[in-house]
Amino acid sequence: MRMYFIKIGEYGSAFEITIDGKHYLITAAHLLCESSDPTVLFHLEGKGWPVMRTTLIGTIPSADIAVFEITDPGLVKRNFPPIDLGIKGLSAGQDVYFLGFPYKSFVSSGGLLKQLPMAYVKKGVLSAMDLKDGVLHVDATNNEGFSGGPVFTYGLSRDRDLRIVGVVSSFKIEYESVIDKHGQPIGDMRVAYNTGFMQVSPIERAVHLIRRHTGSKETALVG
Repeated sequence: MRMYFIKIGEYGSAFEITIDGKHYLITAAHLLCESSDPTVLFHLEGKGWPVMRTTLIGTIPSADIAVFEITDPGLVKRNFPPIDLGIKGLSAGQDVYFLGFPYKSFVSSGGLLKQLPMAYVKKGVLSAMDLKDGVLHVDATNNEGFSGGPVFTYGLSRDRDLRIVGVVSSFKIEYESVIDKHGQPIGDMRVAYNTGFMQVSPIERAVHLIRRHTGSKETALVG
C-alpha cells in the first residue's frame, strides 16, 4: 500500500513514509525531467492515471532524491504501522530487497491493494557502503522502472522487523567493444551494458530534507 507506479516527467516508482503525522512520497529526482511540471504527479490506480495531490518540498540532485508532501485527502487519511528507516546496523554482505515497476510492468492486485498495482520484488546483496559519497552499492540487476523505489532489509533480531534503508537511483554502466565473429574489435564501436551493480541513496538523505523543511528536530528514524 506504500508503493506507487508514478509518472511525473518519466515513469518510475515511488513509496510513502509518514513523519510527524504527515505523509511524504519519496522517489528519484531524475524522473523530474526539465519539461515536467513537478506540481502534476500521476499514479496508476485501477485502469486510470489520476493526479495525486502533492507539493514538491525539495530535491537532492547529488543523491537523486525527490520528496513530495502528499496532500490528497483520500490518501492522508490512511494509517500505516510504523516502519524503521535508516542504514544503522546495515553491513556488507547483507541481503537487501527492492520494489518497483520494471519496464512499466505491474501485477493487478485484484482489489487487494485497493486498486493500486502490485510492485515487483527483487533481491540483491549489499556489496559496499560509500558513506563519504553517500552511496550504497548493491549487487543486483536494476532494470529501468525501479528508479525511486525503496530498498529494504530485515533486522537481525528475532522479530525480523522490516527496515527501509535507501532509494533506488541507477545502475552502473560500462562499455565494451563490439567484436566480429573472430573476436576482433570492429573499429571504435562500443556498446553499453548493465554491470549488475545498483546504486542506492541512503534514506537518511530524504528524511533530513523533510526535517529541514518542517523545522523539526532529528528524532528516531521511523516512518
